[in-house]
Amino acid sequence: MGKTGVGIDVIEAFVKAAVYCSRYERCISQVSLKLKKWTISGDIAGIVIERLVNENYINEERFAKAYAGMQFRMNKWGRLKIVHSLKQLNIPERLIHKSLEEIDEAEYRQVLTSLILKKISQIKSEKILTTQKKVATFVIGKGYEPELVWEVVKRMIQPYGNT
Repeated sequence: MGKTGVGIDVIEAFVKAAVYCSRYERCISQVSLKLKKWTISGDIAGIVIERLVNENYINEERFAKAYAGMQFRMNKWGRLKIVHSLKQLNIPERLIHKSLEEIDEAEYRQVLTSLILKKISQIKSEKILTTQKKVATFVIGKGYEPELVWEVVKRMIQPYGNT
């Protein structure tokens, strides 16, 4: 195929995008943005993305699972933040759901508990209810489900007579 008019042809664009995809798992929206940044036209970008998907350089299910696992294990994100982030990357709902199934429930609760304990240790002597609120706000901000957070926070930070 010939040049696209911006100095790069389909084959060059594919090779460059394939290298980009082989470094880390990528999704279609990330690759689309990169192709735009490289000033690859929409028609050429579509051809390149289709070929990347067909040759398994891009696999959105694989991406979603890897992304969810990495954000949970490395950044300690909760499910809600992972879902929000995957939606922003235009990952289909069914793949988002599958990616969350990869997170072990016991490990999830263990990470939640460790985040709560760490935050408790950072709060200087406060009233019990204030401590509970500060801890819960922090962990909910990391994307953990409010109901679950409050259940664990209230169990871990209990008033001992006075509040």
